[in-house]
Amino acid sequence: MRTRSSWKKRFVVATGLVLSAGMLLMSSSCAVQLGLKRADTDLTGPPFAEPAILSAMNEQGQITQVSQWPERREFLKQQLSEYVYGPYPSGVKAHQIGHKLIDENYANGAGRLEEYTIQIGENGPRFHVGLVLPQSAGVETPAPLIVAQSFCQNSAALHHDGLTAPEAGGVCGGGGIMASIIKLIFGEYIEGPPIEAVLKRGYAYATIYSSEIAADNAETAHIGIEKIASQTSPENAPVGVISAWAAGYGWALDVLDQDMRMDTARTAAWGHSRQGKAALWGAAHDDRIEAIIAHQSGTGGATLTKSLNGESVKKITEEYPHWFNDAYASYSKRESDIPIDQHALIALVAPRPVLLGNSWNDVWSDPNGAFRAAQGADPAYKLLGVKGLAQSGMKDADITKGELAFQISKGHHGIREYDWEDFLTFLDAWFFPNES
Repeated sequence: MRTRSSWKKRFVVATGLVLSAGMLLMSSSCAVQLGLKRADTDLTGPPFAEPAILSAMNEQGQITQVSQWPERREFLKQQLSEYVYGPYPSGVKAHQIGHKLIDENYANGAGRLEEYTIQIGENGPRFHVGLVLPQSAGVETPAPLIVAQSFCQNSAALHHDGLTAPEAGGVCGGGGIMASIIKLIFGEYIEGPPIEAVLKRGYAYATIYSSEIAADNAETAHIGIEKIASQTSPENAPVGVISAWAAGYGWALDVLDQDMRMDTARTAAWGHSRQGKAALWGAAHDDRIEAIIAHQSGTGGATLTKSLNGESVKKITEEYPHWFNDAYASYSKRESDIPIDQHALIALVAPRPVLLGNSWNDVWSDPNGAFRAAQGADPAYKLLGVKGLAQSGMKDADITKGELAFQISKGHHGIREYDWEDFLTFLDAWFFPNES
C-alpha cells in the first residue's frame, strides 16, 4: 500500500521532471512562453514592414521592372548581413568523406536509412546527414528531397541508434518519462518527422544535427565558426551560428545532389524555430533550394523585428548571443530604428514557394508579425510574376493558393501531426502539381 508521503514524493519528482523538460527544451530549442494568450489577427496599424521592398533604397531608385530585382536582392542580402546575421560563408564547398547503409528495411520496410559524412572545405567541421529514401527511389524514379536541420541529434530525429552519435552528445532521445514530457509539451514530432508518412508521400528526408556544424552554445560556438571562417575569405567569415547553419543546407546539397536517386529540381529546406531562421537565410543564398518551410521561426526569422508582440531583440540576443552579429543586439529596446526588417528575408527567396508555419498560442514567435512580414514581401513575388501571398488574412487556411503561404494551427511552440500534414500538403502542391 502506498503511503501519503510516497505519493507526495512522486508528485515532487514529477513536477521536477516537467520543469526540467521545459528548461531543457528552452535551452536547446528556443526561448518560449507557454500561456493561454492567442495571436492577434488585427493587421491594421503598426508595425509596418518597412522599408517597402520595392521602394527607393540607398542609391537605388524604386523597383518597377524584373531586370532591376537582382541588384535589389544583393542590396537586401548585404543589409541583412550587416544588421542581423553577419556574413554568409560564400564560396566554401563541402565534399563526401563517408557513406554507408544503416538499415535497408527502415520504417517497417517503407524506406532505406543511410548516412553521409561530410567535410566542410579542406579542414572545416565534419557533420553527418541521416538520409531516408523511399524504397521506390532510384535513378529512373528520383524522389523529391526534404533537407532538415534539427537541435536533436540524428539518432533521435530518425529513431535509430545505428546513426553516428555526435562527439559532444545530444539533447534528445533516450525515451523514458523526460522524453514523454517533452513531447507532451512540444509535440510528438519535436525530435523528428512522422517518417513513414513522409516516405508514403514519396519524399526522401535528410536530417542534420546543426550543432555538428557549429555548437548551439554561447561558450563553444566560436570553435565551429572559426573553423568555417578559416575556409573562406575574411569578408565571408561568419560571426554567428545562424549563418553557419544556413550554409549547412548548401553543404549537404553539395553531396546529396550527386546522388541520382534524388530529384535535384525538387528540393525543400525545412527548419523549426532557430533552424527555421537558418532555412530562410540559407535559401536566400542558395537557389538549389526550390521550396522552404520555416516553422515558428520568430524574431530574427520570419517575424518583423519592429513588431513587439513576441520575443524582443533584447531577450533573444541576451539568451543567444552566438546566433547573430553584434549589430542586431545593438537594436535592443530600439527595434524601430533598424534600417532593414525581416520581410526582406522572405523576399529574398521569391519567387520560390515558402510556407511560414505558426501556432495560435505561440505568441512568442509572433504569428501576427510573420503575416505582416509576408505582406511586406509579397510585392517581390508579384514583381516576379507569381501569385505570392494569396490568403486573405491569418484565418484563411488555404495554404496552396500562392507561393507565399501562411500556416497557423492550434497549440503552442512545437511540432504536431497536423503540422506535418500541412507541410506535406504544401510541398505536394509544388512538387506533385498534377497529383494535388
